Amino acid sequence: MDAHTDRGLRDDDETFDELLSAFRQFELAHLRVLRRLLADEGLNETDIRLVLLLSGPDTGGLTPTRVARALDVTTGAVTIMLNRLTPRDIVVSVPNPDDRRSVLVRLGVAGERCRERVRSVYFSVFEDAFPHGDWERIGTRFVRLAAGLDSVSASR
Repeated sequence: MDAHTDRGLRDDDETFDELLSAFRQFELAHLRVLRRLLADEGLNETDIRLVLLLSGPDTGGLTPTRVARALDVTTGAVTIMLNRLTPRDIVVSVPNPDDRRSVLVRLGVAGERCRERVRSVYFSVFEDAFPHGDWERIGTRFVRLAAGLDSVSASR
């Protein structure tokens, strides 16, 4: 018996099919928004992922090694990215106070503007889609969904 059958999924489960279809609609809409933001900002997909990574809570900066790990790229790719984005002030590198041999990557002024634009777009979309009082619960569900997808990709 398949694992999905063990969990109660049947081939005729219309509710699941509707959920999967809605997820796919969300995924495609999200990609369209990202592509528009990327075009407007002159960034590529990895660049915007870096901006979003550095926009997270408690990011006083990340080492290039942590950036590489989080973005699933090589440290060499991070170096190339930083060399391209630093002159545009998307990111800045500052000395790492905990390790003189290292730097921390932070958003520059243009990166902060990009972050605010992204936040503004998604704030208005989330505000229209979900009651503000539900955001914490929905955020928890998004995290659980991401963890489930990550566990599937890690096991393959």
